[in-house]
Amino acid sequence: MAKNAILLIEKPEKDWQEKLVSLIMQVHQLEEVYLLHMNEIVALFEKLAKRKVERAKNIQTLLLLISLGILFFEVLFIFRPIAIYVRKQLRKLLHSEWMLNRNVQKSEGLQRSLRASNDDLKTVYFALEEAALFARASSNGDIYYISDHFLEKLHFNKKEQFKYNLFKIIDIDVMNQNSGDNCH
Repeated sequence: MAKNAILLIEKPEKDWQEKLVSLIMQVHQLEEVYLLHMNEIVALFEKLAKRKVERAKNIQTLLLLISLGILFFEVLFIFRPIAIYVRKQLRKLLHSEWMLNRNVQKSEGLQRSLRASNDDLKTVYFALEEAALFARASSNGDIYYISDHFLEKLHFNKKEQFKYNLFKIIDIDVMNQNSGDNCH
């Protein structure tokens, strides 16, 4: 119909105006049906679009719930145990540090005590070394230590290994006689 109207305009006929008016009337008559059908098509597309939007919303909601569930399980099974483990390890480290500081303080006290004992031993050793006669012997009389000063008094060589028996050096019989004389 539109072709006919365009042809009439391009090639006018004698009664072209009447034909044009009749074609316009036909268009007006069909316009109502056309618009009704177009409204139906638009309504169908609108329903289809609404369904797609609803479906997209449902998918979005489902994805949101899945994401929140994943985050919940990550917190529950990954982050929480890691936080508990880190907190536990931190407590252990802090306790270890405290124990280490305590042991360091004890060690420093023991070192001070050891230095004091060493100083005392040096003093005693010096005093013993300076004593005129100092020797250590086992119960059977074997000498296992003798001071340098004592070696000098006995006129023994310091460099030689000293293997003498105290009872042989000091005559016990003479001492017994002297002690017996004192008793009378």
